[in-house]
Amino acid sequence: GYWYLTSATRADYASLQPAFTGLMKGVKIYGSAPSATPAHPALSFVAWQEPNEGAYVAQVPRDWNVRGGVIRPDPLRLLDPVELTSPDGKVYVFSGDGTLGLFKTPTQMELQIGLREGSYNGAAVLMRYRPAVQLLPEFLQKRFGARCGTLRIDTVRDQQDIAAEANAQLAPSTAPGSFQRADVAMAVFQCGQGAIGLVQMATYITGVEAQFGSEGFGMWQISGVGGFITPEERAAEASAVIIKLLTTRKVNKQWAQGNQQMVAQITAMSQKSAAELSAQIASRYPASSSTSGAGAGASSSDDLSRRWQNSTMDQVDVVDQATGESYKVQSGSSYYWINPQGTTIVGTNAPSQPSI
Repeated sequence: GYWYLTSATRADYASLQPAFTGLMKGVKIYGSAPSATPAHPALSFVAWQEPNEGAYVAQVPRDWNVRGGVIRPDPLRLLDPVELTSPDGKVYVFSGDGTLGLFKTPTQMELQIGLREGSYNGAAVLMRYRPAVQLLPEFLQKRFGARCGTLRIDTVRDQQDIAAEANAQLAPSTAPGSFQRADVAMAVFQCGQGAIGLVQMATYITGVEAQFGSEGFGMWQISGVGGFITPEERAAEASAVIIKLLTTRKVNKQWAQGNQQMVAQITAMSQKSAAELSAQIASRYPASSSTSGAGAGASSSDDLSRRWQNSTMDQVDVVDQATGESYKVQSGSSYYWINPQGTTIVGTNAPSQPSI
């Protein structure tokens, strides 16, 4: 015989009962007798290579329709939306979303000059931070409202235990005067007639605290989202697919190295263009009009000219603390990072060291 148990805290069990019911209905016992033929064949997984850039390989069910892969909303940001559909079209599994944006918390200065929530500041949309538990219901209606026709959310649960584990891992890399935070939530919903959905979302914000008279701010985004829509009796099948997809990804090392080089090349080209423009302006507007000036007067003139050039070209002077060498870089960032070779400088709005 077989015995199955679902377990949760007393406070949470009622809200999770629709998910438990779907999972239990998906359990089937396959015997050797001819009468025990399964309604749906057991899943068989095959390797699927991300098609757009060959970024990774993951395991997906054989004969399922798979589409999506890496896309680039801008040169330095990657998204990875993937959708899977069963051969009969009844089970839908997804990971990621191609429409996810980048957000920045608005400051009083931005509000005073007329910017409002929904306005753009560079590539980011000004928006107060909304943790996953607040953002998830709106996301579900936008993403699946038309697909489901009638979408009714049964429960939205703030998964504080998962977020606490993530934040504990982030804590060692959080510099003084800065902050990082992750929030995670899960929603269970009814999709049309006879189908249930389960979606998990994570949001992430990083930024600087207010200090030395300057305002603090944060950059945030939906850092992860995935789930499924399925007939209740096939919830276990859908769960197996999404778990397999997310846990078997193997990143192509050559792609990772090439991507790192591409980011460095983009940064270097930007710096080269700025340097050439700087040289052209300096040749037309010399740092000092006196060829024989010396001492404090000449130094002051040079400094004023340097500041004028920086303001004109939206640049700032930075100094490598390790070597004492100075560089001109694009302004607008709160922190600047140099690679060990001294060939690339990257600006960020958060104190966390940039990834590849």
